[in-house]
Amino acid sequence: MAASDLARARLTAEPLAAQLGLPVQPEPRLRERDFGCFQGHTVDEIAARWPAEFAQWRARDPAWAIPAGESALQFIDRVLAALHDLALACAGRTVAVVAHGGVLDIAYRQARALSWDAPREHPMLNCSINRLRASARPLQLALEDWGDVAHLADARDELAGA
Repeated sequence: MAASDLARARLTAEPLAAQLGLPVQPEPRLRERDFGCFQGHTVDEIAARWPAEFAQWRARDPAWAIPAGESALQFIDRVLAALHDLALACAGRTVAVVAHGGVLDIAYRQARALSWDAPREHPMLNCSINRLRASARPLQLALEDWGDVAHLADARDELAGA
């Protein structure tokens, strides 16, 4: 089992890993994109504080890097390298990967051969299970199921009755 080394992904992975008797292998390349100076700010704050940079970000040029952060292409290369290495190391086995929305977006786009700069039109559901088949040499991803949230049907809604 592999997971981003950030706490929220690791903490999500730990119960499944414990149930399966597997260790969680932290993988820093599965982290969300480094948003540099935008990190921790809302979209409205970014637009107000860095209007020129905000416009460039919204233009969706994959080569443009957020100041003190990474470009979409750097992010894509990092994530695809991690997925390639996982596919190579775990050939023929089932692997659970716990990651973030941007990482999942890259996997989806790679599997569907979608443009990197197109607006996202596919669902990115929190806590969903997304199934892909992977092979290495070169990395190929095939979409088997996306956005499965059936396991959440009986989950307790903390906001119910609030």
